[in-house]
Amino acid sequence: MHDLAAAAIAAGTGAASTEALRARRGRSTYVGDVAVGVLDPGAGHGGAVFRIRARLLRLQR
Repeated sequence: MHDLAAAAIAAGTGAASTEALRARRGRSTYVGDVAVGVLDPGAGHGGAVFRIRARLLRLQR
């Protein structure tokens, strides 16, 4: 497996793990426990960037 593909998998796993966390910083702290169960947008974006880059790299080969 290519390193970028492995990074994409790890980023997706890490992003998914943010759903169980309670926000301690940022705007999500204003809603408190209501935000628990919601994927952190920044983590989701990071995971998407790695997935897309890995897919583009596969297509270029």
